[in-house]
Amino acid sequence: MKFGVILTIITIIIVVGPIVSAVIMYKDNLIALIVPDVEELTDKIGNYFPTAEYADYEVIDAKSSFNVKFNVTNNSGEDFTVNAVNCSAYCSEHEGVLLGYGYGEKLPLIVPKRSSKILSLLVTFTNEGKNHVETDHRGDKDFYAVLKNVLVVVQGIEVKLGDNIQVGPIKMP
Repeated sequence: MKFGVILTIITIIIVVGPIVSAVIMYKDNLIALIVPDVEELTDKIGNYFPTAEYADYEVIDAKSSFNVKFNVTNNSGEDFTVNAVNCSAYCSEHEGVLLGYGYGEKLPLIVPKRSSKILSLLVTFTNEGKNHVETDHRGDKDFYAVLKNVLVVVQGIEVKLGDNIQVGPIKMP
């Protein structure tokens, strides 16, 4: 009977010990246990981490939407899949003005190993965004938008990007 109690205690220590250690280590930021930190991941896996660079834009309808295109490069030796991308788009010149929301198009996007593909985000204006562009930026040749709260799902893993992404200049007809 004592042997069973000893085994139970050892099992509890094996199961609970790592959880308690993790909570103690991340006591100031328990979210870090669940949501990965992009910068930390980049430091750990270095050159294998995929990169994305602003490539181009396309105004679909100056009153309702535009596309933002990114060149996504897979530096690893395995294919990876971009399942979803979501963000909020703000005016770069007028802080706090929400233009609309961006969503990945033609997803999932499979990027083969050691190659690049174009990822397209469709930014659809809110009513506030439509009015703002119409009154303050119609005819601008150097309009910039800032993508914030960028959430990317790659290989089923959800990653929130910490940095804001400035895109442009966008010529608004």
